[in-house]
Parts: sequence; structure tokens; C-alpha cells
Amino acid sequence: MLTLPPLSNQHINTLYVKHKLFNDEQITNILKDTKIELWKNAEAVDPNTGQSVKSKDRVCQGQAVSNNFPLNNLLHVITQMNSQYWRFNINHVDLVRDYPSVYKYGVDGHFDWHVDMSTAISTRKLGFTIQLSNPEDYEGGDLQFFDGSKTRKEPELKEKGTLIVFPSFVWHRVLPITKGTRYAIVGWIHGNHFK
Repeated sequence: MLTLPPLSNQHINTLYVKHKLFNDEQITNILKDTKIELWKNAEAVDPNTGQSVKSKDRVCQGQAVSNNFPLNNLLHVITQMNSQYWRFNINHVDLVRDYPSVYKYGVDGHFDWHVDMSTAISTRKLGFTIQLSNPEDYEGGDLQFFDGSKTRKEPELKEKGTLIVFPSFVWHRVLPITKGTRYAIVGWIHGNHFK
């Protein structure tokens, strides 16, 4: 009997990777491109049907990033992160059904524990968040990842301009905002179905 040695990926269990991506001027321009009339209440995705539904688990407003958003620069950095850590087969951003968006979390805004993929959107391989607010501009609103035993607050994840990339099957949440407003970009990188 011929057996194959297992292929190794020492970083496959990495929950997330962070990288300082944007400076203050770039973030100011991203926020200037948002339009008051385009903010709409965000919905959650029903994991069984893939349909967007209103949910008390997600309280925030969102709108698609503008055409001026430097998507190619973002994809270059995420591709490098993926090559170093997860090595997933990724190949596109869905600019029709799953466009990256700016989200605004006001007081009581939050997103309870969830994963970013489901049977209806099973091609999501990596999720990403870009912090657009200064950590001093709001209280609460921590992005947390569940590590299987305990969940901790990690102040470095609130640093303005930080890109956080993670596998779409990792449980995460945004704690409720208690003061101020948090802005962040959220999106996903797609690839073939996991198999």
C-alpha cells in the first residue's frame, strides 16, 4: 500500500492577521465618499437560505464603498497574507452580490457571534475588516475572535487604518458600542468551494 505524506501548513489555525494599511488622509477620503442618503440598516444572512433578513443580532448601517476605493491595493496585501498563512484557493471579490461596504456602528450598534460563510455563500474564503475610526472616538465596539476557550479584548485591533483578515469560518463578533461611532469596511474574498 502506498501512502502519501501529509502536506503541512503550520499557520492554518491562525485566527486572524493584521496589517497597517491606510493612513489618515486615505481614510478621510474613504469616509468623504460615503453619502448620507445611501446609509441603510444592515441585515444578517440566513445561513440556510442565503437571504438577507432583519435581525436583532446585527445593529448597524452600511453602504457599498465608492468606485474610488483602492481595491487592487487591498487585494495585493490580502493575497500576500493568504500565501503566508492559510494558502486558500482564492480568486475574486464578488462585485455584484458581495461588494465591500463601509459600516457605521452608533451607540448600541453591534454584531453578535457569527461566521461569514453559509450554505448559500460557501465561496467566501477570507473575510476582512478595515478600521476607519480612531479608538478614542468610541467606546465598546471591539472586534473579537473566538479562540475555543476564552475571548479577550485586543486593543491593537482598534487601531485606525488596520486591516484584519481572517478565514470566513472563524466565529467573531463586534461588541456593542457604548459611546461614539465606529466606522469600518467589511468584505470578503471568494474562491472555489472548500473540498
